Amino acid sequence: MNIPIFACMTIKYKFNLSLKGKLLLLLLASITVSNTSFSQIVGGEIEEEKDENSKDKMNRDSLSGTTFYLTYLYNWGSRKFEDNSPYNAYAEWEEQKPDFSNGVTGGVFLPVSGNLMLDLGVTFFGHKEQYTYDDPNSDSTFSYTQSYIQLGMPLKLRYAYGDKFQIFGFAGVTPVNILNVRYISNYTTALGTLIELPVEKHKEKLSQFNLMTNVGVGFTYNMDWIGITFYPEYRQHLFNTYNSQKPVYHRMYGIGLNAGLTLRF
Repeated sequence: MNIPIFACMTIKYKFNLSLKGKLLLLLLASITVSNTSFSQIVGGEIEEEKDENSKDKMNRDSLSGTTFYLTYLYNWGSRKFEDNSPYNAYAEWEEQKPDFSNGVTGGVFLPVSGNLMLDLGVTFFGHKEQYTYDDPNSDSTFSYTQSYIQLGMPLKLRYAYGDKFQIFGFAGVTPVNILNVRYISNYTTALGTLIELPVEKHKEKLSQFNLMTNVGVGFTYNMDWIGITFYPEYRQHLFNTYNSQKPVYHRMYGIGLNAGLTLRF
């Protein structure tokens, strides 16, 4: 049977068209599968990255780990005093009154066990006392302040309770070195003129080393990385401020108010 040439060409064209269509469909299917696989891979990476970020966020919100702090100190300083000189040479010191000074403390909280932490730091502060004399017969006055400038290394145990809002208490000791006594004085003449004298620094007869005890309570408000902290403390020096060459007994104590920031890792 003879098939017309035109019919053969038509069948061949349809066959080729059908083959091309199949190849096209196969290519489209391959692209679709590839895109789906790539999306799953990328989506998995993004999901994994989100999980890691969430986990990192959770760790930052946790109170475990190392915490650094920097605080400002406002110190009310007083002392126990006795004049042991033969002729009451330091009787004027009996009239000295407590005064306010300031300082700064920086350090780190290291976890010990549970909510218990070790506080290690460095502190630089003053302990001030002041004296004022008013002449009863004129308008003249005389006044001075003595600031005991000190450098110390706090070593305290700190127990904290809470998470975002944290309450804590602490107790410890601070070995201190008394660097000098900053003596600032002025007087007013009978005519009311104020005369300010040059600042003096005294180091003689100081007992360079002392030991201060610290005890206090406070709170910290924790955010993501940073916290705000505030705490009052009682501060008591254990030894005489002066050595045996100066016949006085001078033992400092005071109340400090501390406010500052914490940085957690």
